[in-house]
Amino acid sequence: MIETVKTAGGHRRLRLPDVMEFAKSQGYKLVDPEILGLPTLNHKNERTLEVAKNELVDALVSGNDTVSRQIVMELVLSDYRLCDICDDVIADAFHQVGDLWNCGTVEVYQERHACEIIVRIMHEIRHFYKPPSSRSPLAIGASPAGDPYTLPTTMTELILRENGWRAMSLGNNLPFDSLSAAVRDQHPQLFWLSVSSIENEVHFIEGFNQFVEDVKPIGVAVIVGGRALTDEIRKQMNFTSFCDRMRNLEEFAQSFKRGASPSPADLSITDTDN
Repeated sequence: MIETVKTAGGHRRLRLPDVMEFAKSQGYKLVDPEILGLPTLNHKNERTLEVAKNELVDALVSGNDTVSRQIVMELVLSDYRLCDICDDVIADAFHQVGDLWNCGTVEVYQERHACEIIVRIMHEIRHFYKPPSSRSPLAIGASPAGDPYTLPTTMTELILRENGWRAMSLGNNLPFDSLSAAVRDQHPQLFWLSVSSIENEVHFIEGFNQFVEDVKPIGVAVIVGGRALTDEIRKQMNFTSFCDRMRNLEEFAQSFKRGASPSPADLSITDTDN
């Protein structure tokens, strides 16, 4: 019932994505996840999302990557949806970290280190899912030039992959001409842009709208999000949809994949960095 692969020595091995998919599809919970190299679950004290968020803030501020990993992994291995974990735990935790930074309680290095911790955890979670089929729709995305944050685009990639997309984050701090080249080379059905920081609003808006014009012949849907995109900036941008939560992004991706028309309601990539 679970697909196996043979090692070079002729042994049969179960792959983590196959075990995770089987458990999820059959409604099973992992009893001893440490056998798979995952954190031991605390079955006696299952965290709510609110409790997990507060605990994660403390762990990130103190730079405790072990506890941070434990918190996030326990949620992922529970019945919580990944988009809810991203929205209600990780994103909200970073908003709190940002508030502490603005108040002078947290140093810049602590905030950046917190981002690195969560990005590493996101890359680990990525291995929970089977590589998407070559027939799956392709989505690519990034953060623009001047934006140093990698977490929002990394989380977006993960949400799309969980929903059956061949999603690929190109990284952060990428100029629009290079992003145009990526769309022309890859021909994705969907392109996302996560914007947490803008150096020059005029140059950003001009560059983005020129990017949209450049890729228009390809017919790619362009979705945008991020805390730097204020109402005033968005009014000057041409895009398919704007989303402000990962669960909205998931809804958009599912509808788009089914061939449904995108909802005119605001949808967006979650702002997680501060």
